[in-house]
Amino acid sequence: MKRFIKDAIVIGAGPAGMAAAIALKGEGVEQVLLIERDDHTGGILNQCIHDGFGLVGMGKNYTGPEYAEIYFRRLLESGAEVLSGAMVKEIQEDKDSPAGELPRKKVIVQTAEGESTYTAGAVILATGCREKPRGALAIPGSRPAGIYTAGTAQNFVNLKNLLPGSRAVILGSGDIGLIMARRLTLEGVEILAVIEKERVPGGLPRNVSQCLTDFGIPLVTGATITNIFGKSRLTGVEVCGTGEDGAVLPGTSRLYECDTLILSVGLIPENEVGQTAGIAVDESTGLPVTDDDGHSNVEGVFICGNALFVHDLVDDVSAEGEATGRAAAAWLRSGGASDLRPVAAGGIEQRKLKMANRRKSVSQDSIVCILCPNSCEIGMDLKGAMCGRGVEYVKREFLSPSRTLTTSVRVCGGERPTASVRTSDGIPKSRIAEAMQSIRSIRIKAPVEVGQVVTADFLGTGVDLLTTCNVKKSVASE
Repeated sequence: MKRFIKDAIVIGAGPAGMAAAIALKGEGVEQVLLIERDDHTGGILNQCIHDGFGLVGMGKNYTGPEYAEIYFRRLLESGAEVLSGAMVKEIQEDKDSPAGELPRKKVIVQTAEGESTYTAGAVILATGCREKPRGALAIPGSRPAGIYTAGTAQNFVNLKNLLPGSRAVILGSGDIGLIMARRLTLEGVEILAVIEKERVPGGLPRNVSQCLTDFGIPLVTGATITNIFGKSRLTGVEVCGTGEDGAVLPGTSRLYECDTLILSVGLIPENEVGQTAGIAVDESTGLPVTDDDGHSNVEGVFICGNALFVHDLVDDVSAEGEATGRAAAAWLRSGGASDLRPVAAGGIEQRKLKMANRRKSVSQDSIVCILCPNSCEIGMDLKGAMCGRGVEYVKREFLSPSRTLTTSVRVCGGERPTASVRTSDGIPKSRIAEAMQSIRSIRIKAPVEVGQVVTADFLGTGVDLLTTCNVKKSVASE
């Protein structure tokens, strides 16, 4: 087994992990290794082709692949080492650490070439989260084809150019469920309803507005799916209303005939690797216990991003990764002498509260500004706007509403069949369907790079259609 020595190791190359690695290098930590199980950095951002990323941290509106590319370039400039296609199996104490020196951690890594061991004084876990599957919901019924998590459906549509079905119901109104309602609608799938058990949508109001209201997709709150029908393929779902206590209300049953069910019912932080190191988990929440710097009960092991708790915004994830990277660097500089702060301190709870306050019900007599996550609810008298941009947005909504269109085009000779694209600015809302029809006929050749102009002056709107990701040539086409 090969053995390598580093100063710090970051596990997971999503937005939190990349930010943490960049921060470590910026703080003067020399040997920084970023380990990623996928073949590419970026994590889930690579399939999130919608915009809305960077609005807080960068003051600009990027798609997921564009945001990931920005951090990847920063990562290269930092000089941090990246090991992709590698799975971390276990984290252990390094019993061979020299006496009198900072105790090191041993990270066991599996790659296609075999198993290797890396040791480091500090380890940062940025392993992200995963979706709750159907099995966690206890919905009665058989197990027909046509039931997908929202992330799986997103991967199929955005990266593989595959549609999950033609008539769909979405369970859960979290942001990814709302975004997939819009994405599938753009691709011609009929979304019958988005079902939410709570009285308030789970996603940001800006996403409720631009993903459901824009397309007339019904949002049914205070309801849940109580049965699934179909044998080889899903044929329908039963939806019932629920009381304040979550119990099903008699006489509220309704059948939705559909061939697809999309589950957007929550995310679970991935903590399995951390648990091999002995990280403590709060029994009431199932989340790892850390101080405000992300330092766990295991000295030298830090946690950040969605591995710590599920965040609303990628900007918050990146900021937290950066802060954790700086904290880990400070801990290394101190030789591990600094005491751990009290665990479960208020800072993390304040962040969670801030996220919860972003979710709210919206009056039908107002317009939700979609320019930032604040989602200002602005009335006809322009009251409620927190900035001049919100005022201008409402005026445009009355006079000439427009939307930035994000979708994908077919790629010939590429390592994957599609490339994500967006319009460089908003196009008239009334022309979205026409724009999608035009885009379906577009074919571009690999290789593709972020920012290529696919079509200048798209549909005579004065804006360009741009690529937002990189696609290499396939081996077969070279």
